[in-house]
Amino acid sequence: CGGTFHSVANMLLRRNGRSVGIEPGFTILDRGDAEDLIALVRSQLGLNEKDKRFPRKGTIMEMISKSENTLRSLDEIILEEFSHFSDLGRLQKAYQAAKRQKQLLDYDDLLVMLRQLLLLDEAARTRISSQYRYILVDEYQDTNRLQAEVIRQLATMHQNVMVVGDDSQ
Repeated sequence: CGGTFHSVANMLLRRNGRSVGIEPGFTILDRGDAEDLIALVRSQLGLNEKDKRFPRKGTIMEMISKSENTLRSLDEIILEEFSHFSDLGRLQKAYQAAKRQKQLLDYDDLLVMLRQLLLLDEAARTRISSQYRYILVDEYQDTNRLQAEVIRQLATMHQNVMVVGDDSQ
């Protein structure tokens, strides 16, 4: 099997995701759809986009994505890089709940939920790791912390990982 992190995560979650609450028929939100859902949830929470202290939907999506891909809490990201915004933690929880209720995953969720599956379901981790005995990661210099953790979990049975990177990047 070969593919991007997201395509492999999609395939593995459709086959094995039930143990972490993911049904095989889930829908993947693209960036625009994810931003629209954030805007809907923000509106339902009464958080007005025109309020100068509250970010636009694209900025919110960027912050949530950074949080998930760096395995850091949204609160950490906000404190370090976006301290002028408030109420984002509440918005993130409502956004996550809306996605769960409708069986929706955004691109970050594919990797977050695959990591969760591999960490929480030992039988699935063993089965998947045994099935993919050799793992090759191209462009490793572009791999983030979440992706690196997924790789480690996928390789638990054999530790056969080869990475290729461009040292000039």
